[in-house]
Amino acid sequence: MIWLAGSMALAVVLAVLQLSPEQLTVISLGVSAERWQLSAYLFMASWCLLWLLPYGYRLFFSPSGLASSSEVSASNQPLHHTQPLKKFSSQLASFLHTSQPIYALMMMSVFWLAIMMNSVAQRMVAIEQSVPRVISVEANVTPLGVSDRRLAFESDQQQVLKQGYRQLVTLHDIKPYTRQNNSALATQAEQNITTNTSQANTETNKTKSGTPAKQQLQHNPLSVDTSQLEHTLSITASTATNHSTNDQLPTTMTVMLSGYKPPLMALNDFAPDEQLRMQLQLSPIELLEDDSEGEFDEYRWLSSRHATAKAKVLSAEFDSKQKQQSTLRLWIDSKRFGLREHFIKLTENQQQVSSNDQLQHRTIPTTADAIAVTLSLLTGDRSLISNQITELYRFAGISHLLAISGTHVLFLAMLCAGLVTGLLTHFAPGFYRVVPRWQCAFVISVIAAFGYALFAGFDVPALRTACMLLVVGVLRYVLASASIFKVLLVLAVAMVWADIFVLWQAGFWLSFIAVAVLVIYSQRWEKDERLRPQQQQSDNVDSSKLSQVWQGIKQAVWGVFKLQLWMSLALLPISLWLFGQVSLWGFVVNLFAIGLFGWVIVPINLLAGVLHAALPNYPHISDSLWSGLFWLLQQLHSGLFALQSTWQQTGWIYASPSLVLLLLITLAAIPWILPKGILSRLLSLPPLLVIATMAIYQMQQQQNLLHIQVLTPPKQVKSAPLSATLIWHQQQSWLLLSAYPQTGYAKAKSNNNTKQGSFNTKPQALWDLQQQQQLTQSLYDQIKQQQIGHLTGVIVQTATPQLVTMVAQLRQMLPISYYWQAGLSANSSYVESKLASSGMTAQGCHVGLSWQSNIDHDYSSDSAKPREAQTKQGFMITAVTGWDEVQSESVWGCAIDLTTDAALDLPKSVRLATIDAAEAVNSGVAKAGQPQQFLFYSSAKPALGQLWNLMCEGDADIANKQTARHHWLSTSQASIDKQLVSNRQPLSWHILDESILPATLKQKQTHLYWQQQPLSVK
Repeated sequence: MIWLAGSMALAVVLAVLQLSPEQLTVISLGVSAERWQLSAYLFMASWCLLWLLPYGYRLFFSPSGLASSSEVSASNQPLHHTQPLKKFSSQLASFLHTSQPIYALMMMSVFWLAIMMNSVAQRMVAIEQSVPRVISVEANVTPLGVSDRRLAFESDQQQVLKQGYRQLVTLHDIKPYTRQNNSALATQAEQNITTNTSQANTETNKTKSGTPAKQQLQHNPLSVDTSQLEHTLSITASTATNHSTNDQLPTTMTVMLSGYKPPLMALNDFAPDEQLRMQLQLSPIELLEDDSEGEFDEYRWLSSRHATAKAKVLSAEFDSKQKQQSTLRLWIDSKRFGLREHFIKLTENQQQVSSNDQLQHRTIPTTADAIAVTLSLLTGDRSLISNQITELYRFAGISHLLAISGTHVLFLAMLCAGLVTGLLTHFAPGFYRVVPRWQCAFVISVIAAFGYALFAGFDVPALRTACMLLVVGVLRYVLASASIFKVLLVLAVAMVWADIFVLWQAGFWLSFIAVAVLVIYSQRWEKDERLRPQQQQSDNVDSSKLSQVWQGIKQAVWGVFKLQLWMSLALLPISLWLFGQVSLWGFVVNLFAIGLFGWVIVPINLLAGVLHAALPNYPHISDSLWSGLFWLLQQLHSGLFALQSTWQQTGWIYASPSLVLLLLITLAAIPWILPKGILSRLLSLPPLLVIATMAIYQMQQQQNLLHIQVLTPPKQVKSAPLSATLIWHQQQSWLLLSAYPQTGYAKAKSNNNTKQGSFNTKPQALWDLQQQQQLTQSLYDQIKQQQIGHLTGVIVQTATPQLVTMVAQLRQMLPISYYWQAGLSANSSYVESKLASSGMTAQGCHVGLSWQSNIDHDYSSDSAKPREAQTKQGFMITAVTGWDEVQSESVWGCAIDLTTDAALDLPKSVRLATIDAAEAVNSGVAKAGQPQQFLFYSSAKPALGQLWNLMCEGDADIANKQTARHHWLSTSQASIDKQLVSNRQPLSWHILDESILPATLKQKQTHLYWQQQPLSVK
């Protein structure tokens, strides 16, 4: 009963979470969230009454109950008054006995309906408080807890953004921000017009200086129409103003606040007990595409934190800072904020002592990283942890140790209970006559556990441990026995009832499954552990003490190894499902790291935290303990860093199992988990055969498809101006890279003093060393997730030779056969110097350069070649632009033509159109047939399209539109003019990475122009 009800309840909540906001709005039938929540409470109350009805019958209407009540009131009640009561009790007993299955089904149905209504109500609350579009508002901002990230820059002189500010906040007194918003939009429009005009003039001058006189006299189809741009921006501004005034803004909102400008550095001192008036730009949270495997799901992450929108700080009135009324929650958050400030001072002191060494070895973990980890282990505050340490712990497989786990909570609970009971035993032993010692220890432990869980922000592992401690103590007090698995299931359902979005947190699944695995392990081998002392007593009667100690050490080491192996294998499927990759180094590192953290680092850290709170006037006592931890953690980080530097690309498992596969793995593992004799282990064979059949079928299907996938930069450097597309078919794979140093967020310094035609200078780096390593590692991980162990080639489509360092790093991780670089002739010495140690040479990506995967099919020949001559499918890559002989960077960009007759596996957002009827076809998988042509266009220089049009005038392929028309796949930062679209007439056009970087305004206008063309043209 409990298993069925709990499992179905979790399934119902998961089903509601899978619905999109549009689908949920339709299902809700226009009913508000308050009514859904009220209905959920009524159904839950009805379920409670149905559940208590049998117990009430046994208490009041059972024969023994009626007999006792009749004896008491026999002298006062007539006999005919008791007859209807006995008749009703007998009818109720007969109904409960004969209709028990129906009654149980009715109870479960009411329970599931209550769960469903509660889930819909919570999601409807989030939808009602969200914003439908980008709007500007001003509001009173109140922090919720401490900030996730602090605003930081590389240096005060350069003002290069290192890390943005991020804080979960609550908005009150929300009002439209109209007048200032209009002026800001007008200023932005004016800046865009000026920028585009100057860029157009620059590109025209460059083209005139680098092309023959005949080409200079041609009409310039890429000239910027500033009047049209100004008109569009004015419409956008007025539309935004009307929306901001007409939208019904909620009275309060919970949003994720972010800030990136240097004037906002004062946000780092924004304490939880303060309130500020800010001008904000609210934007809705975008849903992730269904096919975006491995990409960070911002919608789920923000929803799990109850944020209904994203807010970017436009300005803040720091003079209007006000204090809030003190509450328990604010007092706790203020203490966490104070601890952070104390650790920041410790970091500054350490940096002053060892500043020279840190400047020389910035990539090596420092004491500041150890301080950040210590703070995270104490309060769960990860705002000081660098991305380097996050990647280091992920490589070592010990990221779970950074979270506040059950070990932290249990140790602090035992420490507090031991201190209090020890004081009572010494000073007031008579107190145990009133309250037993174990009950006193239990109450203190529960208070300490829930207090620490509240102090740590009620993370799932901490809250689960505190609730489990409470439930176990209550069961012991009432002398009741219950299965630990049922307790876990009931606790999971209760947490989901309180917050359905907890199912979107990886910590929820890992926490409960890890506890269940530990319980299974203890029950599986507890019989062997009980028999071992008897065997040792019989075998070691005559053995020496030294041999006994040695035997004990071996058994302890074997027990730790066996437990770690059991946990690693049991959590491997769920870890792959949640993260897509698992480090095998975690099995080795966790053998000593769990003991080091659990028995040394965490106890000392908590003891130092207690002393810091108890003795605020003597901070040197706690600081001395923390200093020892800093040294210990720094030694650990140095060892892990040495391991990572040597074996970064080894020891990883990449896979993305589906829920069906996880279910089959669970079914196959059940006969091995249960004690011997309950189920035959041969029952594991059917699920294993199904898994093998699915794997073989999927391999055969994937082998015949040509895949095109957009790779996503990591979240911490998502603002980097990089676009990456992976193309692979069977054993051949190509990686297309494009960078935009002048259009992205992380802009490189432009060298305006460089004369026209002076090349082979050292280009300005696009990213710092750490960000580039993160980008390279992210690309490598996503490539390996597709089971690709070799890249046929890498093509850098933009004239950014800085990417050669990234290509060289990728070359160290996996083999690369070809490297095409746009604009190589002007940067040959720089590229060759970067490739000197890689053993790889670069080729200039210029017009006519091609590569073909299948020699049996010549794609460059006449398309009327008989289909029978095509023995197998393949693809061909050809560069259709790129004139590096012209001394102008604006025409070096390399557009790639992909021709294939293989079946296609494309992102679901891409819809292909047929040449005959120009009908959109859902992609997913496009069938094999006649060769299809794709154009990958990524240049941000308008002059490249202009020169392409001029060079292709009179081309027979252009005259015959049907043979030359491509499916266009452009990057978000590409610059495409209407004239280029009119001449080339793309069959279909899709912006691949628009979800990563917003598309440029010019490309949006051109794309809209293409969409409005008649079908006969398209």
